[in-house]
Amino acid sequence: RFHGNFAIKGLPDFFSSYMDVEIFELSSTACDLKKFSLPTEETYIDLSELVECDEVFSAKGNFKGYYEDFKTRLILSSNEGIVDTDIAFTRIENDTIYFDAKLKGDTVDIGRFLNMPNLIGKVTMDVKLSGYGNNTDDIKIITDGFFKSFDFLDYRYKLVGINGWYQNDSLNANLRVGDKNLMMNADVALKIDKIPLIDVRADIEYANLENLKLINAYNLILISDLNLQLKGFDPDLMTGRIVLDSTIMYFNGEKYWMQHALLSKSKGENELDIMELTTDYADAKMIGNYQLTEFGNNMVRLFDHYYNVQDFENGLDSIASQYASIEMELKKSNLIEEQIIPGLYIAPGTTLNTDMNFGSNHMSAMLRSEKIEYREVKLDRNVFKLETNLNRLTFNYHLDNLIFKDSTRDDPTVFGVDDFNVSGSAGSDSIDYRITWNNQDITLKNSAFVNGYMTYRNEMSKFIINESKVYVNDTLWQVEQGNSIVMDEEGTHFNNVNIRGGQSLMKISGKFPNQDKDSLLIEFKDWKLSHFDIITNAFRFDLNGKINGVLNISRIYDNLNFVSDLTINDFYFNKEYLGTASLINTWNNTSKSVYFDSEILRKGDSGEGRVFSAKGYYYPFRDADAFDLKIDFNRLKLKAVEPFLNEFISNIEGVASGNLNLKGTPDRPQLTGMIDMKRAALVVNYLNTKYSFSNAIILEPDRINFDELVIYDTLGNFANIDGYLKHDHFKNSVFNVRLST
Repeated sequence: RFHGNFAIKGLPDFFSSYMDVEIFELSSTACDLKKFSLPTEETYIDLSELVECDEVFSAKGNFKGYYEDFKTRLILSSNEGIVDTDIAFTRIENDTIYFDAKLKGDTVDIGRFLNMPNLIGKVTMDVKLSGYGNNTDDIKIITDGFFKSFDFLDYRYKLVGINGWYQNDSLNANLRVGDKNLMMNADVALKIDKIPLIDVRADIEYANLENLKLINAYNLILISDLNLQLKGFDPDLMTGRIVLDSTIMYFNGEKYWMQHALLSKSKGENELDIMELTTDYADAKMIGNYQLTEFGNNMVRLFDHYYNVQDFENGLDSIASQYASIEMELKKSNLIEEQIIPGLYIAPGTTLNTDMNFGSNHMSAMLRSEKIEYREVKLDRNVFKLETNLNRLTFNYHLDNLIFKDSTRDDPTVFGVDDFNVSGSAGSDSIDYRITWNNQDITLKNSAFVNGYMTYRNEMSKFIINESKVYVNDTLWQVEQGNSIVMDEEGTHFNNVNIRGGQSLMKISGKFPNQDKDSLLIEFKDWKLSHFDIITNAFRFDLNGKINGVLNISRIYDNLNFVSDLTINDFYFNKEYLGTASLINTWNNTSKSVYFDSEILRKGDSGEGRVFSAKGYYYPFRDADAFDLKIDFNRLKLKAVEPFLNEFISNIEGVASGNLNLKGTPDRPQLTGMIDMKRAALVVNYLNTKYSFSNAIILEPDRINFDELVIYDTLGNFANIDGYLKHDHFKNSVFNVRLST
């Protein structure tokens, strides 16, 4: 559809005719436009590769001048957006052409127009272009533009300026970015040839890589001087280097310096591929004949040759001659320990050396580290070896000391093992393993010998312990023979996993519940709770006593359900004796609820008394009123909670009694009732002052009241505290307290 005026003077010679066109409205599609014949070498205007054939676009504006000497102003509209163009074009007698163009667009979907939606999105631009030359080969194009916004890799960059020129397949440009997450000034030189050359020098004043969606962790901010030279864009063929100087990195707000970092890829003697990384934190070098794009897949293929990892198609010809040697050395560990894997310390000087031949499926590797620590676990003098031998992949990991708990000023106890070793081999669909250790410097026997194997067949893994003799403080621990743990697409199955240590026995059988019909049964016979110390100590509580009974774990309507009938004799919590505990939970299918009936009874000189009880129901499928529990306790020692608060207070004394009712849901619990504390005392560590008090605390649905609380110090001074802690289901807590002395 066309609505407008046009006049042509000078026909029939189209190329010397003067044209005056005023377009009030022009709408068409790529298919329709392709049918329109022009008196030029390119007879038809074909836009079908840029826009969909039936997509409607429109234009309005004017055209004045000749075929090779004109000015035009057009506003183009389509599904991709609106572009305002202002173009002047002329050709003089020596065939030199000149042009000037202005392009303005508001949220134009360039990515859709160029069929690159995953890379580029919408842009808002104001760009000026000018150029001159005798033909398209030697034409020089000069640009000066500003992008108010530019979508790139799923991030919208703001305030981007560019100026530069292009001629004879060479591009030189200056790029300025003033985005809130990227402030940068860069000079770019690009030579478009059979092997492209690129040179970038950038002053990165601020780059928030997580907000730019370049990484998805650490909230990493980078400040650096970048120098990049590349020859070629194919990762397998390219050579070049990337240099970062005077770099400041912020990980989650913590500042780290890096004086110099270099990543290079080059060709050495005999056309060997060489990659080198040099930084303040680690150095690495890889030399050989390899393809970067295939390296990861080749590594998996190599391991798959010895143990089925995944299925591969035939095609070994491409990797027959590929091999690599890798050397790595850690120089500083603080970045790993504090940010990448918090709590992991690896000693400087740790080295890794690896040789791989992908064609012959050969590999050898050795890692040496004087010390590795993760939180409180320490591994001293580590050596890990991996090598291929007789069509099997063998491994051996040895360390002198594995320390789970080291001595402290207050506790000289050390818990760990010496001369720890894990070895084995992998071939086809199985892995054989052997675990040993031997503590020789103590009077009690602590040693281990465990062996077994793991298989993987038909999407099913099976783990078996053939032989086990583990001594812990003269107590022999064994897993009875005939056991297996099977993992398949339906879940994890435990078959006759019976663990015996001295007089303690735990039996595990069944299937860890993934579906309603699944259940896992755990039976205890004189099982010491202290066997779980390695787990519970991490959460600052200590359990002691002997447990007997059964625990059944099942799944009901996609919710885990625990049914138990357990008794704990001589139950201690954080070294405070409580008594005999019984834990009974049952499932009521009619009301779709779990019934709790738990209590702790303590015998004394005057008889037996109930220390704690919890009775009631939990309705897991209710959106409201899921809990209906009554909790009573009598003369519970406050000392038991000290490990949870020892950073702030210590030397807790006194007892607490009370009656509580738990209502609500797990997300919005409602606890009401009363807690009465008698002869309570504690030391505030910061003040190094002991305070004593006796008072009742009242719990209401939205607050904890402690009115008329009187506290005393050791000098007889006292203070009155009135107020409450207001909360929203124990979230968003706010104190309202009045203190008087």
